[in-house]
Amino acid sequence: MRIPTLVAIAVLVVGIAVTSFAVNFIQKVLVKADSSVVSEVKKSNIKDTSFTVSWVTETAVSGAVNYKTSGGFATPVADDRVQAGLGSDKFYTHHVTVNFLKPQTKHEFKIISG
Repeated sequence: MRIPTLVAIAVLVVGIAVTSFAVNFIQKVLVKADSSVVSEVKKSNIKDTSFTVSWVTETAVSGAVNYKTSGGFATPVADDRVQAGLGSDKFYTHHVTVNFLKPQTKHEFKIISG
């Protein structure tokens, strides 16, 4: 092998290593920036056909609740202020009211935040 070929191979190997490190670092930074810790989860206004879920996040993010009956499909419900068309969709404090539930039925919900 000639010297220019060895230099080209070395540059290629170093370039791949640097690119791999940079992509991994950027993914970690972006995931951390988009994640938001959910705290102070509360259920309230519990009725036969509706309930409200509220929570707090450390950054202003969008929020929703996915709810379903056992074995059913998940249905997303946006923050009450988003549904009312009151400006931004990013908040620190979130309130989601789930309506039109079937009485005497077990419902499950999951908070979607960020």
